[in-house]
Amino acid sequence: IESLYKNHNGLFDKFSLLYTYSDEIYKNGYDLLKESFPDVEFVNQGDYYEDVKRLVDINYYLTAFFTDDDIMYSPVPVNQAVVEQVFIENAAVGCLSLRLGLNTVSQDPYIQSHTQPPSSGFSYIYDNKFIAWNCRDCPPYMNFGYPMSVDGHIFRTSELANVISQCKFKNPNQQEIAMSAKMDMINPFMTAFPQSVIINTPINRVQDTCMNRAGEEHGQTPESMVAKYLAGEKMDLNSLNGIDIVGCHQEIDIKWTTK
Repeated sequence: IESLYKNHNGLFDKFSLLYTYSDEIYKNGYDLLKESFPDVEFVNQGDYYEDVKRLVDINYYLTAFFTDDDIMYSPVPVNQAVVEQVFIENAAVGCLSLRLGLNTVSQDPYIQSHTQPPSSGFSYIYDNKFIAWNCRDCPPYMNFGYPMSVDGHIFRTSELANVISQCKFKNPNQQEIAMSAKMDMINPFMTAFPQSVIINTPINRVQDTCMNRAGEEHGQTPESMVAKYLAGEKMDLNSLNGIDIVGCHQEIDIKWTTK
């Protein structure tokens, strides 16, 4: 949340946080977070699918999802008006990815595989502020062929709501899988900034529904992280300055500060 507030550059008008907890210590963490960010809408999770449907508010032109291990590590280089204009003037664009860029060459850091760029290549649009490509020109399991990510992909809200109405899911992993099965419901072109601004850093895993690899290089347990937060520490965002981001998913050595 703090990284979004620091770096989103007015891109978003509203933040909503859908949360649940398994232990009182995590509830205390969320209570402290609410005090620190009173402008955020906190929604205690009930039925996950119904909660997501309600939060996709068609009163807003664009909507993005983020997960709890996403960090906006770099400032968004344009303002909201420019992003909206990209969608307004380019009907073929189905989504804007904040996690992709020409820097994101890694596909899976755990097996050191490289992603596959689109066979038709990238185009520069809006005075080289964005890259654009046809995601159908990549295998759908590759990052540049995967538009329905919940890690910082921006969609037209009306189109996103239509996709979700055709899905069923109970958690974020199922949501991404269900949405991906409906990817033909949005237009095939994706766009992004030349340098990504979001990184998903899998330094731990807080669910057992999808056994993703995590925390093998810079792991920190959820228990230790919430204890530090409740003790007055927070992530040192300045320690991310100049970090070499080479993929959508990348473990980062998170530093803490009391400042």
